[in-house]
Amino acid sequence: MGTQPQILKTTTGSFPRPAVLLGDREAAGRALPGAVAEIVAWQAGLGLDEVSDGEFGLETFMVPDRVTGFAGPPVSYRPADMEGLAGQPGIQQSFVDMLAGTEGRLTPSNDSRDIQHRPEGVAARCVRFRAALDSYPGVAGFLTAPAPGILARHGTSAFEDYREFVFAVAAALHGEYRAIVDAGFKLQVDSPDLAMGWVTDHYDLSARRFASQIVRLHVEALNLALDGIPPARVRLHVCYGNTPLPHNRDIELAYILRELYEANVGELALEMSNGRHRWEIETLADYPLPGQMKLGVGVIDSVSPIVEHPRTVAAALLQAAAVVGRDRVIAITDCGFGTIARMPNLAPQIVADKLQSLVAGARAASEQLPALASA
Repeated sequence: MGTQPQILKTTTGSFPRPAVLLGDREAAGRALPGAVAEIVAWQAGLGLDEVSDGEFGLETFMVPDRVTGFAGPPVSYRPADMEGLAGQPGIQQSFVDMLAGTEGRLTPSNDSRDIQHRPEGVAARCVRFRAALDSYPGVAGFLTAPAPGILARHGTSAFEDYREFVFAVAAALHGEYRAIVDAGFKLQVDSPDLAMGWVTDHYDLSARRFASQIVRLHVEALNLALDGIPPARVRLHVCYGNTPLPHNRDIELAYILRELYEANVGELALEMSNGRHRWEIETLADYPLPGQMKLGVGVIDSVSPIVEHPRTVAAALLQAAAVVGRDRVIAITDCGFGTIARMPNLAPQIVADKLQSLVAGARAASEQLPALASA
């Protein structure tokens, strides 16, 4: 008789930064190892099977400080559904200002053809994380890194050919990916460009052309960056943007899923908790997971302050297990809780309550998996 499968419990990696990391740079540097140790201990204490460093020490997951060649004028970020916020009370004005004004110009553009990996940052990050994680031998660790396509969306004045630019970024990011895996961690590649990119950068294309041209190209570039890395060590996180926007222009999963399946990864993590995308588990029935790929099912909305009930989490996981198989489901959050360090986030207590629901719901679903298999 086989061992009863247990649904892996994890997150997509980022958490609200403690105040000490947002102040004086030198003081933040001194406090960083202790802060990483605390966030690892906190996650392990909640009962997560796989934890991150909270992206502590990073201003945002997408700033291209991992590679050289990005020192050009910054690009702004304004989603196509921004007008949906007009006159909408309750949306934090700082967020609107950040997107619409100069504060939204977070990321410099590429201005040099010489794009090279910077090893110092990831090396120090791995050392800090290993020191914290070694106190919890039963807990696995993962670290996040941006996809080639998310760095390429910053634009370029150095490359005339967009494909050449994306592949140059991919070649440089290989060093980042390799360093994380060689340090003994799972690699999570964050790639909102594969879904959110339609709304933020390519809304002039039809959904089908976006999938066949942009998504296909970005997945090709990702596979170049992952060359030689075992797929089982990699999770691809695809999302629609961790933003309190209407999301009524998000691309439907059916348009992009077959292209996502071409990525050389062992896990695919998708948003499936929020009200816009909860139904799309049905799409997995029409387009089954390939090979041994596992599905990270978003069961916690990282934008809404509403705390999901554990039974809601369990129901979503069981539904996913019925579609893709009970051994292929992972419980995860839709997105991170601290995507941008200085952007307003959910209160830490709400984050903790949400993750407690994730853990409790995944455990409840795991107990019901044998009954699901025999039904």
